[in-house]
This record gives sequence, C-alpha cells and structure tokens, in this order.
Amino acid sequence: MNNGDGLMGATKRALELYRLRQEVANSETVVFPPTAFADLNKATAFATQTTALQILPFKGNDGEQQTFEDAVWRDRAVSGLRIERVYVLPHGVNLSPGFSNQLRLDKDAGIRSSYVVLGRIPQTDATSSLAGIWILDDSVAVIAKGVTGSEDGSSFWTVTNKIGDVDFARSIWSHVGDIASRQAATTHDDVDLEEPLALSADIINEVAGVLCTYDQTSRDSKEPEAPPRTCSWYHSAWQYLRLLDLVSTPTWHSQFYREGLASALAERNAKKAIVTGCADYSMLAFLSVAQQKAATQTELHVLDHCPTPLFACKWYAHRLGFHVATHEEDLLKPTENIGSEYDVICADALLTRFTHQEGQSVLRLWHSMLNPGGRVITTVRVHSMSPPKRNDPEEAIQEFKNRAIQRASRWRSFLRRTPGEIGNLAEAYIRQMQSEDLGSDSEIREAFRRAGFRVDEAGTYLNKVPGELQATTYLELAAIKDGDAN
Repeated sequence: MNNGDGLMGATKRALELYRLRQEVANSETVVFPPTAFADLNKATAFATQTTALQILPFKGNDGEQQTFEDAVWRDRAVSGLRIERVYVLPHGVNLSPGFSNQLRLDKDAGIRSSYVVLGRIPQTDATSSLAGIWILDDSVAVIAKGVTGSEDGSSFWTVTNKIGDVDFARSIWSHVGDIASRQAATTHDDVDLEEPLALSADIINEVAGVLCTYDQTSRDSKEPEAPPRTCSWYHSAWQYLRLLDLVSTPTWHSQFYREGLASALAERNAKKAIVTGCADYSMLAFLSVAQQKAATQTELHVLDHCPTPLFACKWYAHRLGFHVATHEEDLLKPTENIGSEYDVICADALLTRFTHQEGQSVLRLWHSMLNPGGRVITTVRVHSMSPPKRNDPEEAIQEFKNRAIQRASRWRSFLRRTPGEIGNLAEAYIRQMQSEDLGSDSEIREAFRRAGFRVDEAGTYLNKVPGELQATTYLELAAIKDGDAN
C-alpha cells in the first residue's frame, strides 16, 4: 500500500499547527518573506487609515521604480491617505530622468517625497544598514531586514506593534528626515566622482572574469608550466572596495587632483592628456571634471595593460556623454601606438606597482610622451613614513575581510553580490596585492629628477590617508618635463 499521500497530508497539518503556535506566541509580530512583498503592500495600504511614513531604497537606478506595490500606495494617496517618503539612493541618481519622474509621480498623487544619498552618510551612522522602514497610523512599524545569502537585495519584512519597535522606527524616521533636510540644504559644487559605483561595481565584477588578461604580480614567474593567471582577482573586487572606502583611490587625494589637474590643463591649454594605468574610471573622472573647470578642448586618453579598466572608462565616458580614447599597452613594453605630445599625464599610486628599475623605466617613458614643459600629476606611497607591518598578518587580513562584510551590508539593497561574497573578494585582493618600496620622500623626488623632471615643490605635498591594513603616507607630486632623461 502506497502511503505517500497520507504522509504528505500529515506533514502539511504538522506545519500548519506549528505556524499557528508561532502566531499565537508572537501575536505582536508578523513576518513577510520577500516573495510576499506584494501581499504586504496590498494589505497594509488598504488597512492604513490616516498616515504612512516610508523610508524606501530606490532601486530603479536610471529607470522608473514603477511597480504594482508603488501604484497601490499612490492610489491610496489620491484618495486622501497622508503619505510621506524618504528615498535612500545609492548615489546622486536624483539627477537622472528616472528618479525625477518618480518624484513627479509622487507629487501628482499627493505624496511628499525627499531623499538621502547613502554614499554621503558616514559608515558608522545608525541608518547605514537599513533596507526600509514604514510607520503606519503611528502605531505599527514595518521593518525590512536583509536575507542572508540573497543575491538581489531581498528582505524579510517584519510588521510589529511592539512599543519598542515602533519607538525605534520613529527615531530612525526623525533621524533620516534630518539627514534629508541637511543634504537638500547643502550645495554640491563638485561632481560626486564616486556616484556611479553602485551601478558599475556589479558590471565590472562580471566582465573581469572574461576581459582580464594580465597579472602584474606574476609577470616574473619562474614557473613556465604554471597555468596563466589573470588580474581578475584585482578588478573583480576593486569597485566594491572603492564603494566601501577600503582602498587607496584618487578620492583620498581629491583636493590635490582637482586643483592640480585643472591648473595643469589650464596653464598648458592642454591639447592631449592621458591617464596611464587605471584600475577603473576614477582617475578619468577627475581628469574630465578638471577639463571642464579649466575650460579646455583637451583630448582625453586612458592607457592600461588590461581591457577591463579600459571597458570601465568607456562605460563611464558614454554615461556622462564625452569621448575617451583607450590604449591597451604595457608601460614596460610600449609600442608606437602609445602616442606622444601629451601635455598632462596623470596616474594614481601607479609607480609602487613596479620595482625601482621598472619605475625608472616608466618615468623615462612618461618623459618621452610629454611635450616640453608637460606635467605629471601623481601620487606615490612612501613606505618609510608608514607604520611597520603588524606582527600577525593573518589577523590583519581577516580584519580587512570583516570590515568589507560589515560595510557591504549597508549596500545590500543595491548590489547583486552579498556581503559575504564581497568579503571573499576582499580577502583574495588583500592576499595578492603588492606595493613596492621606492624609498623615502626625497628618494622619490630624486628619481623624477633623474628622469628629466623638475619637481614643482609648490604643488607637491605629503598626505596621510587611512590605508588598507593601516594608515599610510603618500607623496602627492607634480612634476614638469625639464630636460633630457638620464
């Protein structure tokens, strides 16, 4: 006799009894899984009688956040329900047509909306990991919590009338409202150069596995039979780590690059400028903004040995509507296609990717690429001015990984990779990343002089930054092509 149907029926009844006991024991809380989000919206929208205050992540990016759930709340607003919203944006997407249209639709329905930019909220802020909060009729809180292992930012939504939970939701609403008011009152004259990261990080992570062809850390490998390595460990993680402010990027030297590049372009009335060595589009973003500030008609070029950062630069240029010429070249084995007659060369923390001898070759190449009087704007890590390495490197690696996981949790709603996956990428990165010691501040300056450059002392600074595993000092250096290289 086949008892399959009987067993299935018994297990279903047991599950129903378990759920009933849970509901009785927890009558002040109802949890909706991500797949029931539409049902949650429909039930709460029609049951709410007076007021709905909502903090919502805006996931529409450049499109519209037009969903059934959104339409239900707009219909209720039209019928007289008071709804106020604060959207959490990954970056300054508020300038995009998609988000502008979202605000217009809210306004037409009678919804009062504002926004906060997550990237401008300190990592330590209490709101940093929120996926969403509602307060309904000032008596019920709806709180979203990210799903462990979720690849799409899905959240469980807890509906609760516990006094402590409702008070918590009220405090967060008040705090986020204050942040929105302050951000609205602040003028941002400078373009937010990090703003597309939440859009591009997933894209670059995916294409790195296909496009990456070169790994500088294994270029001197003594194992010819070993399978070829690529730099995907670097580029697949890089934009996530930038987003989490865990790695040295041009942003850590923002004022130096903004002012130095704009001055160099304007003084030279630069016809051509090039970024040599680029992990992604960050240095190009600073160069593009400097060109606008200098009001020059400068051709923008980017060079790298790997196609992945060149792809990122073309993606960024297309998004912002300007042209960039890309060159897939090895600085240690340049071809004639690398070009010359540049007025400005810029690179962030590039020289410490090379040994002393290789770095001198790069400096001589820069010298040959520049017009007389042309400028190099760059940064160089000064190892001798940084604290000694920690006694337990493994502990430092795990701390770096844990910081990545913790900081990634606030971006759960906007990234396809989970915090745990980003933590694994961070660990792979920090285990393989190398930085060569090129000597003291004065030795680095002397290397430029030997290559035929005159260091612009008025435009050269020492800057202490957070570093990856520990605080680090960088030389922010401006140099002018002066004479022949030695």
